Formats: sequence, structure tokens, C-alpha cells
Amino acid sequence: MRTTLYNYSQLLIRGLITIVVAYIMAKLILRNPMFPFVLMCGGLYCVFALKYPRYHFYFYLLTIVSFLGYFNLETFIRVPGAFKIYDLLFFMTVSLFFIRKLQENFIANHLKSVPRFKIAEGFLWVLFLIAIFQIIFTSSRYDLSLISCFKAGRNYLFVFVGVFAMQYFPSKEEAAKIVKFIFIMAIMQSLLVILQNIIPGVHFLGFTKIIDQSIGEHQVRRVYIPAMLYVMAVFSMSFCMLNLKTKIFSKRFLLGAFFCSGAAILLSYTRTLWMSAVLSIGLSSLFFAKRIFYKGIIIVPVVVILGISVLFAGGGKGLNILKTRVASIYDEIYNYNGNFAYRFEENIKRLDLIKENIVIGGPGFVHTNDAPDVFNFHSIDKGRSAYVQTNDSGTLTWLLSFGVVGVVWVIFLLFWMLRSAKKSIAVKNDEAGIIVGVAAYVSSVWLTSLTTTGFTFYPGTVALGVFVYICAVFTKDMDRGGCQSS
Repeated sequence: MRTTLYNYSQLLIRGLITIVVAYIMAKLILRNPMFPFVLMCGGLYCVFALKYPRYHFYFYLLTIVSFLGYFNLETFIRVPGAFKIYDLLFFMTVSLFFIRKLQENFIANHLKSVPRFKIAEGFLWVLFLIAIFQIIFTSSRYDLSLISCFKAGRNYLFVFVGVFAMQYFPSKEEAAKIVKFIFIMAIMQSLLVILQNIIPGVHFLGFTKIIDQSIGEHQVRRVYIPAMLYVMAVFSMSFCMLNLKTKIFSKRFLLGAFFCSGAAILLSYTRTLWMSAVLSIGLSSLFFAKRIFYKGIIIVPVVVILGISVLFAGGGKGLNILKTRVASIYDEIYNYNGNFAYRFEENIKRLDLIKENIVIGGPGFVHTNDAPDVFNFHSIDKGRSAYVQTNDSGTLTWLLSFGVVGVVWVIFLLFWMLRSAKKSIAVKNDEAGIIVGVAAYVSSVWLTSLTTTGFTFYPGTVALGVFVYICAVFTKDMDRGGCQSS
């Protein structure tokens, strides 16, 4: 009888999805002729995702990074003024989560017992709920449209992907498959960056920004790739897994992943990424000082030699490029020119807004279209949009959004991750390399987010949710307070 009940519940769920899709199509068909087609596809996809949630998860990650720059679904699936493809996938993810919850509550005997990751899941739920509160509160506070505030702050809601993963993929075996997928994705992205740098005139990726930039007396090609956050994560994890225990990858594969991701970071010519990479290596090395002496002392020089060789490939210009690029940090700050100049000019108004809303933030949830009227916020450079949120500083955007409350959240998150990393080595966790690598990576991104996007816009918030999930799964057996079986 229970089997029959389970089958009927599945049929009921799919029927309800069909009804909802049909209702929305009927209401919105007059607004845009693409609605029926898009929503019909969405309904069919939802039925597919219920049966194969892992493929939905992979599809979500690939969509967020524009399929590594090959194509962007936003070009094909977008209804102006209504939603983007990211919104559609987000709502599907939330729906799948609550459908699973309903199945657990009413037909629990037909589902496997799902571990509860109290600490990790708590972090993501807190941020998710604070973001919802800020959307509603900011809308009321400044008398703005709720939809407008949702558009400005929806990035933070995307961390929910981590909660979804904890619900559907709670075992280490399932998490290991996701780690493998991330490694493959990052290696493919790294190879594309390397090839586009060493082969003149080649442009493999149609949805990736590529510019030829002058650095001193030399010209370099800068490739802005959508999956760089995952390349950074693989760089950190592979370094730690080379020095610590792992059963997922061979040492040979890890060495290749480390070199590929390291070369991609080096060839990005992005100073913040260089700083982040150095910090992740430094932070992780603190956890295994003895091992880094015996193993890392060999690996690091090899990487440095390889990196310098890559830079020297263009007729010995690499060292000059490296020196010029690093020295430009001091020059731009001290002489107040270059990228830092206009960034600091625009940030004066942002700092004033932070001071006025220091405790709980809020201005970060005001849409760009409303900012000039609400805050008299206008761009210094007329050629640039007057965003309250800024791609140039994740730290300022975070403070504008959540204030001191957000800072406290980050501190507790990093404390939990770094503590888990230390404990994983102490108890000789089989996947200590992953835990330490993720902790060092997340910490390094937060530490360098003053001059980069970090984990504030949708690619970053999705990545944050994913790596909190990975850390949670591989630490669950060593922290009884962090996980309980239901």
C-alpha cells in the first residue's frame, strides 16, 4: 500500500507542476509570445530534474559559468522584465528541495535517511533568510517595488544551491562525484585560457571577454573566463591533495590539475587572482608545515619555474611583465591613477552609505535604476553605470548589503571552515586535502575581495554554496555537532 501511495504522490506532484505551468502560461501569454514555449520547457525540465537531480545540479553550475564561455543560455531563454534563466533554475532548485521535503515528511519509509548538516546548512539558511528579510525591509524602508529589490539582491539567494546539494547528495561518494565534475570543468576552462594565450588570434569562446592589454612596453592577452572561481578552487584543492591524503584522484592527475589551473591564473594577468593564489597556498601550508617541507618544497619551485617559463615564452618578456604588473599596484595607489583612481572616487559615496547603515546594511538591495533617486548616487565616469553594488569590491558590496551582521556571518563561516581543516588533519581524515583546500580557497577569496567581486554576485554566491556543501560532507564524520542522521 505504501508503494502505491508513493507512486500516487509522484503522479500528483507532476500533475501539480503541469497545472501551475499551464496557469502561468495563461496569465502571461499576452505579455510575451515566448512565455508558453519557455514555461512548457521549464515544466518538462522540472519533471526530468525530479528523476535526475544530479544532472540538474550539473546543468545549473554550467549555466552559471556560461558553459565555460561557449554559449550563454540567456541569449535564448530570457523574458525581459520577467525573469532570466538563472532565476528560472533557482526557482526550480528551491521547488525540488521542498518537493523532497514533502516526500520525506509524508512517505519517509520510501526514502533513505538524509543526514542533517546542522552547522553548514545553518550558515546557508541564515544568509538566505537575511537576504529575504533585506529584500522586504529595503522595499518598505525606501518605498520601492518588491520586484526591484528582488532583482538587486537575488544574487545572495543563490547560495541555496548548497542546501539543495546537502539534501540530495549527502554522502561522501556523491560529493566525490561533484568534486570530480568541478575538477574536469576547471581543467577544461584552464586549457582554453592557456591555448588562447599561446596561439595568436585564436578565440575559442564566444561568450568570454578577451582584450589585448599593454603592460609596460609589452602587449598581453587577458582572457576573462566565467569559471575562474572554480579554477581557483581546483588550484587550492589540488595543491592540498598532493600534500595530504586523498582517495579520489591519483597524484599524477592532481599534478596536472595543479599546473593547468596555476598556469591559467598566471596567464590571467589579474593581480587579485595572483594574490589570492599566493594566500591560498600560504594558508593551506600552515596546516601541514612538515609535509610542505618534504613535498611542497619540491612542488612549489617546479610550479614557479613552469610559470616563469610560460611568461618567458614570448621572447623573454615574462619577467618584465610580471614586475610591471606587480609594481603597478603601488603606482596606482600612491599616484592615484589607473583603475584604482576611479574605483576609489566612486567608493566615497558607497562608504558614506555604509556608515549610515553600518549595522544591518540595506542599500545593496536598492536597484541601479532606483539609486539616483534614493541616494542621489551617480557615476563619476559618465561612461559607467551608477551601481550601488560594485564588481570592483565584493567587500564594499557585502557591507552595503548586510553591514556588520554580514561581517559576523563571514567570520563565523571562516572560523568553522578553518577549524574543520585543522581537525581533519588531526584525525587523519581520508579527504583532508579537500577540506583544507576548500577552507584556504574560501578564506583567500574573502581576504582579496576588497578589490574583486568575490562571493557577492551570482557566480560567486553559487560557488560559495557549493563549497560550503563540499566542506560539510567531508567533515560530517568528525564533527558530531555538525551532522546528525535522521
